[in-house]
Amino acid sequence: MNPVSDKISIPSLMTRFLASLIDFGLAVFLSVFGAAITIKIVQNTPGKVNDSLALESVNVSSTHLVSEYKNGQYLSYTSDQYFEKTETGYRIIDALSYFYTVYLAGDTEKCTAGDIVAVNANEEVVIDGQTVIPKNYYTVSWFNVNVLGLADGERPAKYDYFVYQKDSDDNIDYTKAGTVNPKYIQKDVVNAPEEMINYVYEQYKKAASTFYEQNFIVNLVNYIDGVNNLVTFLVRLFFIIVIFEVLPLSLKRGKTLGKLLMRLSLVKPDGEPIKRWQVIPRGLFIVLVPLFLYLVTNLIAQIVVVSALFIADMIIILINKNGRMIIHDFIAQTVVMEDPEKKKKVKVVPVSETQE
Repeated sequence: MNPVSDKISIPSLMTRFLASLIDFGLAVFLSVFGAAITIKIVQNTPGKVNDSLALESVNVSSTHLVSEYKNGQYLSYTSDQYFEKTETGYRIIDALSYFYTVYLAGDTEKCTAGDIVAVNANEEVVIDGQTVIPKNYYTVSWFNVNVLGLADGERPAKYDYFVYQKDSDDNIDYTKAGTVNPKYIQKDVVNAPEEMINYVYEQYKKAASTFYEQNFIVNLVNYIDGVNNLVTFLVRLFFIIVIFEVLPLSLKRGKTLGKLLMRLSLVKPDGEPIKRWQVIPRGLFIVLVPLFLYLVTNLIAQIVVVSALFIADMIIILINKNGRMIIHDFIAQTVVMEDPEKKKKVKVVPVSETQE
């Protein structure tokens, strides 16, 4: 590359930095804002993406692990909700029982309108180290023993928090999920000790973890994440192209918004005006960075490459102090200069003062 002409007024590093900060700051702002709006539009548009999101929402709410509560927002249970009284029992027991014995077991007869049961309910899967079919595994008896900790024929109850329900003849009804031990109920309100709440919370977490480990949910979440990432990347790429390619091609002397505000221009090393095509390779170098970050998902590789580019730019600037050039300047054979009209104001002293 030809030496930089002495006639070119090279801006300070701070001026260059501020111009870049304006451009990249604008790109980040527009990318984040644009991606948020675009994803919202995509999610509200009929089609596969919207159906998938709706399906996930239906599955989550239908398991009752997340409940639409009062203000319409989906939120996890809090400790004071665990033992709220319901028509059939208590909120947390109903939720956990539904999840295991209806959702995972695929019991469509117990589902209400709109509920969706696990897609692998009739397939052989490995649960607790054994190959079983969920509909034959997640029974009410399994729930009472393994979730509520009630006694079975071989082992005593884990705790006294819950008890079996009884029929009208005061016999244990093994077909129903257990209920709260009457010793913890005062005036129809459960007075649960902290140990009981912690136990229920751990059972709740296990259920939530089991739900999100379902292959159907894993694939669905991955698909949605992939769509969101692609939309975000395309929107980011669009605004970067606009800021670093379209604007410099549209404005004189390869200006971006940052250069326009800081009164900077692009010229050839000899000080002559640049050719319009020189803007393209200069901006293309910047455009390729987000493309690399999207294609290479390894965080360490991203950090290494971006850091290497930054260090290379710093070294080049230090070596070429007279031109303050960085990598894409060498690629495009351009130099950033202060606009000719950007001159320091000179104080004009009246002739009468000089004569004094």
